[in-house]
Amino acid sequence: MHSNSLWYLSLAILSITLLVFVCLKSKTYRSLLLFMVMSSVAYVIDSINYIFLSCYQFYPEIIQKSEFYDSNLGGMASNLLSLPVVAVLIAVFQCSWRFILVFTGMFVGIEWLFLELDLYRHNWWRISYTAIGLPLYFSLAKLWFPKLMLPLRGFLHFITLYLITAALIGNVQITIPMIFLSTRIYEIGWFHDPYHDSSAFAVVYWMIYTFLFTLTLKIRWKRKWLKYPIIVTLTYFLIMILQKYGIHHSLVWWDKWYGVSTSFILLFVSEAINKRIWKGPINIQ
Repeated sequence: MHSNSLWYLSLAILSITLLVFVCLKSKTYRSLLLFMVMSSVAYVIDSINYIFLSCYQFYPEIIQKSEFYDSNLGGMASNLLSLPVVAVLIAVFQCSWRFILVFTGMFVGIEWLFLELDLYRHNWWRISYTAIGLPLYFSLAKLWFPKLMLPLRGFLHFITLYLITAALIGNVQITIPMIFLSTRIYEIGWFHDPYHDSSAFAVVYWMIYTFLFTLTLKIRWKRKWLKYPIIVTLTYFLIMILQKYGIHHSLVWWDKWYGVSTSFILLFVSEAINKRIWKGPINIQ
């Protein structure tokens, strides 16, 4: 195993351990839901900065077939795991501004260390941008958590459900099949590197598909079972349309059926979460 990998894996393991601790200590699944919300928020920000604006690059040296996918994995460990976990910690325990600044300083220090060890590279990004942005990100989590502890209604319910569902869809229908299983690639022509191009379109597809998925969940159907064939059919036709126009390229025969079957499972899980955030908090005990 490359030495770079150990740094990123250590960061990921430490973050997961901390998340488990916070969830158990808080005795509410709401802390896990907040993690999913903040992970999606981080993903949107990171997609703009990293995928579309190419502001930095990660070098975890885990995936050999693609430098860009390897960098994606490093970004997941850093920005989509460790940052949301600390944001949840701050929110659950309602840490003061002093702790927010301490954690911001910690991440600034980690960023500086990764730069010095050539685990990470800035293109046009600056450490000062991190120092400015993180307090705002952590404060958002601190404001969101009390709202999650109440029954949600209206726009706040929709955006919370959207972000939670986005975390599920992003991992199950984007990250796992594209990066880990290599079942598909997208070709849109926005970037020269095919893996960069695929990642960029995946972000747009993820945001639109999640919106339609959440809308299906949000609508009050007279026959609740109807949403299942609707979301399965929607997923199937989206894949077929993208394949017809040469955007979606399946690399294995079961790629399409993976997308269709997981959409059914994700709807079932999301429906259970939707009921929880609509009715109010559920404690572990």
